[in-house]
Order: sequence, then structure tokens, then C-alpha cells
Amino acid sequence: SSGINAEYGELQQAAMLLLCVLSSVLLGLTAAQSDCYNVTDPEKGKIDYTGEIFKTKSGRICQRWDSQSPHAHKKIPENFPNKDLRENYCRDPDSFGYPWCFTTDPEKKRERCAIPNCADAANAQADAPTDCFKAIPMADGKVIISYGGSVNTTVREIPCQKWTVTEPQLHDRTPEKFPVLCVD
Repeated sequence: SSGINAEYGELQQAAMLLLCVLSSVLLGLTAAQSDCYNVTDPEKGKIDYTGEIFKTKSGRICQRWDSQSPHAHKKIPENFPNKDLRENYCRDPDSFGYPWCFTTDPEKKRERCAIPNCADAANAQADAPTDCFKAIPMADGKVIISYGGSVNTTVREIPCQKWTVTEPQLHDRTPEKFPVLCVD
């Protein structure tokens, strides 16, 4: 039983790492990039965002600012020299109040990007439940990673399935089989 728990702990740790990596890839992020925008003049809708995110909220890839395909537009770097319209990164050249871009989807011309307002992100972080991970060393040298917290949605705010329920996703990670993990 402790061998299974130790293996589960290692799998859980690996899954968490994979989730972090995949989330970054899906959002078009790297560790050095800005992950939120600052409002510099709320009355005029001016923001500051110079990061390198290039995907919209729905996951569409942004069209390059210097391209007219698939969407023709006048928001080219020459017309907005101080707006940092590089590559296909999300920007707000016309003061909409949030980062956006033209998309590479011929059916959707322009869309808001998946970048939160820094103030909202800071408030959400301050209000976030306190969560912790605990490493439990086992006699065989392996370590169980135990999580204690109340997060019950994914990073995309999809509700998590309870550990006590095996539908719609069938699994065997029930509290009866893993009592040391205290899963709910």
C-alpha cells in the first residue's frame, strides 16, 4: 500500500509539473514574459502591455501586425510607432482598455487576448485560498506529495470532479483506496 501511495505521489508531482508547462505553452507564455497588463489611464482606456503572449481568450493565434492576411487593417507599426506592434503579440494600439489582436482565423477578425489586468490578478491572488503541499518521506526512501487546500477549479475555471465520484471520469483514486492522501 505504501509503495502505491509513493508511486501515486510521484505521479501527482509529475502531473502538476506537466500541467504548469502545458498551461504556459497553451497561453503562449515563457517565464520571462509579462503575464498581465497595467491600466495607465482608466478614463482614456490606456494600458501598458509589452509581453509576448500571442493567443486570444478562445485560443486563436494572433495575426502579425504588419500582415494584411487574413484581415486587412490600419493598425500597422508605421501608423502606431509608439505602440510596440511587434510580431503577432497582443497589444492595444487604439486604447480599447485591454490587450487584443487580429486573429489568423478568417471568420474572427479581432479578439481580446487571454491576459488579465495586473490589479485584478493581484486581488485574485490575495483572495485565493491558502494551499500547501506536504512531502511525506516513506521508509523505502520515496516521498509522497500530499496537497492540502481548497482549489476546486482548473486554471480555466472548469469545476473539478470530486475524488469521491467516479463519473464522468472513471478513476480509482478514491479516499477508501488512498486514505493517507485525505482526498475529498
